[in-house]
Amino acid sequence: MFASANKYDTKSTYHHRLTMSVVNFICKAALPVYTVEEEGFKSLLEAFDPRDALPSRSYFSKTAIPKLYNEVSGRLRDSLSNIDYYSCTTDLWSSHTTDPYMSLTIHYIENWELQSKCLQVLYTPQDHTSENLKDALQDSLDKWNLDPSKLIAFTTDNGANIVKACQLAGIPRFQCFGHRLNLAVTNSIKDDPRVRRAIGVCRKLTTHFAHSHKKKQALTAAQID
Repeated sequence: MFASANKYDTKSTYHHRLTMSVVNFICKAALPVYTVEEEGFKSLLEAFDPRDALPSRSYFSKTAIPKLYNEVSGRLRDSLSNIDYYSCTTDLWSSHTTDPYMSLTIHYIENWELQSKCLQVLYTPQDHTSENLKDALQDSLDKWNLDPSKLIAFTTDNGANIVKACQLAGIPRFQCFGHRLNLAVTNSIKDDPRVRRAIGVCRKLTTHFAHSHKKKQALTAAQID
């Protein structure tokens, strides 16, 4: 009862500052919201300041984090309205649970320094047809109030659907050099029997040591010696 009376008022500036510190920590470290319910995390905060009472998990997921997102995205949106020109990169990928997403990153010069900001990772459950991707690209530009006349180009891979999507949207497109280089190296390796043979030997060596703890220890000892 005495400890409860000594807790900070939830409307106090100090309590708000401590709570926002937790919000920033979760967001910047990309931690799951349930972190605030972990006993170890709560013990850590209590050791720092036992008078502070951590809000509920739902407060972080439904109020604090969405509010911070709106504040940060609003400031970024205002900042982007002042740039002269920009380019974007976008890519389609799947999570470990096979959920489909499309990323959007903007690149621009500010005070003679290159800036790159990941604006969003958009959940795209619909079929990845060129028409759907075209709509997603245009909606993304609209969401961030990006002036199409200031767009230099989108950098994408060579997937037929995204190439066609850029054409439909009237968006200039650059091929991703990293993707092209990866394809060139992959195809070269695939077509060279000497490289395939060397890779096969490496795989056998890896398998040999991966399936025997004793042999792995012996290899480690030999490397140390």
